[in-house]
Amino acid sequence: MEALKPLDRDAPTGQARWHLTVTATDGQYTASTDVVVNLKDVNDNVPVFPHDVIDAHVLENSLAGTTVAVMSAYDADDPHEGDNARLSYSLQKNVIDESSGLPMFTVDRQTGALRTAVCCLDREHTASYGLVLAATDGGGLQGGLSPNLK
Repeated sequence: MEALKPLDRDAPTGQARWHLTVTATDGQYTASTDVVVNLKDVNDNVPVFPHDVIDAHVLENSLAGTTVAVMSAYDADDPHEGDNARLSYSLQKNVIDESSGLPMFTVDRQTGALRTAVCCLDREHTASYGLVLAATDGGGLQGGLSPNLK
């Protein structure tokens, strides 16, 4: 038995289990049996964000730890089998505070919450910040997003 085309397990068009009836005949006798094929998940989907670029806003003079936005990505791999759909978030490009030398933003690895890491952003000094956020799945595939903070 062989598949005539590649089988895909992942939503929206794939399916994890295939039910088949196999029939054999020798011209005189016929026999049939049911076969269930369970497809194993492979890490064939990269995490994706709903948008490539977003605008987020934060008030100047906000305290360190202020939530700016919660970024959420999606991975079409099966979340119930292995870690291929388990996501973690990281900042690939951050902005460094000139006075302290520290990164100005942080992201929660599990939730994707983007927060200020320093106090008192000053709009008159810097009106917007360009960052690059990444979502990485448990198999190592990575997708990115560029939030523009104003």
